[in-house]
Amino acid sequence: MRKYVGEDVVTWVKENIHPLDIPFRLAEEHGIVLLNGSGFAAPNWFARVSFANFDDEAYLQIGRAVRSIARGYVQAYQAAKGVSITA
Repeated sequence: MRKYVGEDVVTWVKENIHPLDIPFRLAEEHGIVLLNGSGFAAPNWFARVSFANFDDEAYLQIGRAVRSIARGYVQAYQAAKGVSITA
């Protein structure tokens, strides 16, 4: 499994996706509520996850949901650029 798709994808996402799209999509699509970093004096592209009072499965679900959202951004990049990124 490829872990990093490249700086060109990151640049495209930052230019085309609003930082709040991530927490909103996580809430709407997966029922997971995170806060973006700007509310905590962190960069807009950071997300805050409470690590208090969750069982281990909750963290696995959060990770799967974040990866799902990220895959969607990669697919949007591929469609916009007409390229394919293999994992």
